[in-house]
Amino acid sequence: MMHDPDMDFNHLNRPYELHLILRSVTDFYAANKRLPQLLNNEDAVSLRGIVDHRISEIKARKAEWDSKMKEETKEGAEREPSMLRLETVNETLIENVALYGCA
Repeated sequence: MMHDPDMDFNHLNRPYELHLILRSVTDFYAANKRLPQLLNNEDAVSLRGIVDHRISEIKARKAEWDSKMKEETKEGAEREPSMLRLETVNETLIENVALYGCA
């Protein structure tokens, strides 16, 4: 079995994290009609609030998905839902939103 030498196995969730940041910045822009300013604490706090809200929405959807999958599967036939990756956004993303998400 061949492996891609350029594959970064330590950051497999990076596309999901970047998508979450981009969606949060666009939400900030929609609310404020401007991009977050670099090194602006108020903008960073506001953007972090948006990211936290999006993460809580994702976790709620995952819980809903899990309960739906449990209802659909037969007893004893455990199946891991495919939406699991969306919930695995790590805490360093939230900590780095002010650095990576501001323009």
